[in-house]
Amino acid sequence: MFLRFTERGRRVLVLAKEEANRLGSDVIDSAHILLGLLDEPEGVAVKALQSLDVSLEAVRAGVERTVGAGDSSTARPQFTPRAKTLLELSLREALALGHNSVDTEHLLLSLLRQGDDPAAQVLVGFGADLPSVREQVVRLLTGHGLSPTAAEAGTTSRMSPLRSGQDEVTGPTASGRNPSRSFPEAPSVPSAPPDHQVNLVYEPDQDRLIGTLGVEPVEWELIRRHRVNGRIGAVGLDATWSIGNNYVPPPGGWTPHADYVSDFPNIPAVLHGSFAGQPVELRGVFHLSTQYAFERGSFVGRIGHVHLEATVLAASGGDSDSGTVVVEGTYGSAPFEIYASLDSPSRGVVHGTLDDAAVHLELLSPPLEYSYRDGRPHLERAGNHVVVTGAYPGPPELLAVMVGAALQFL
Repeated sequence: MFLRFTERGRRVLVLAKEEANRLGSDVIDSAHILLGLLDEPEGVAVKALQSLDVSLEAVRAGVERTVGAGDSSTARPQFTPRAKTLLELSLREALALGHNSVDTEHLLLSLLRQGDDPAAQVLVGFGADLPSVREQVVRLLTGHGLSPTAAEAGTTSRMSPLRSGQDEVTGPTASGRNPSRSFPEAPSVPSAPPDHQVNLVYEPDQDRLIGTLGVEPVEWELIRRHRVNGRIGAVGLDATWSIGNNYVPPPGGWTPHADYVSDFPNIPAVLHGSFAGQPVELRGVFHLSTQYAFERGSFVGRIGHVHLEATVLAASGGDSDSGTVVVEGTYGSAPFEIYASLDSPSRGVVHGTLDDAAVHLELLSPPLEYSYRDGRPHLERAGNHVVVTGAYPGPPELLAVMVGAALQFL
């Protein structure tokens, strides 16, 4: 989840943890996230509240009275179910505004959407209800008081141009990331024989992917609901996946390489199902920095009778450092090295090699446009579909994993 957060959004979560520790809480609740938002004065969330003449000091005092003081001494409080719901809804708020990354304003809108939340009720009591705050956020982001560029100063850019040929980065970035690789220049789409050409369209409203892989028709459904089923030609695909909380090694179960687990959040993920009637199971763990930025991960498993294992490393460059990774591994006896940069709301690039053959995919969605209705600014697109085109020479089941993962971040 935290891969989709801007640097400033992740900093708010770190501040929320610090607020929980300060107040002696053994959990991070929505109230602590609100306090973290108040601790980030340059965020759009704070500016939206200030534009409504909301007293930040009064809100802080009201939230602290609601939370009370505890006596916990734990250094690693965990998110409550209510806070997890807030984080999940914040991505929906971002997408509704045409953004691909979660920033402070999306966290604030998500909090207010939960009307029965005590922290939200404190805000409403000071005149910061959901419609009013949403209007101010749109006003600020469309340049009526704060330009989109200024709103994102110091954060991961949502619309930064594709960068190529970046030098390797060896030290941590401002977001706490420590990229170990650089995103190489993306070559032009290679010419490909008809059976290697990819032409797909993802329709979010119907949550389905349709098109062709070579000459084979493709139709998948339920992609954003942690489940996908459908067909590639005559071959059936049915899989579910889940993303958990902090990783705990199971007794007698699979344990990832020690280099990919530390004492800070390690997010486990599991995918299981079937492809062409054969069982599929992949298990992975993804490590976050202390700023909740993705750093590294690994996964292993089988698709049918073919063994798949890979490492995922943070990379610099691409559309945005926060959404650029390199995936290296083997599928059966075939080695692969795939770079992906997927942190722009309008474009994603996936390219590399699979068994020495070139892989190149581009994911494009309509650009974000500003318009006015009833004298008020709105953020909208000409459409909300995603077009996937390119060349892919490998097995279709591996493409299903790649495209399914990429669509989660565009």
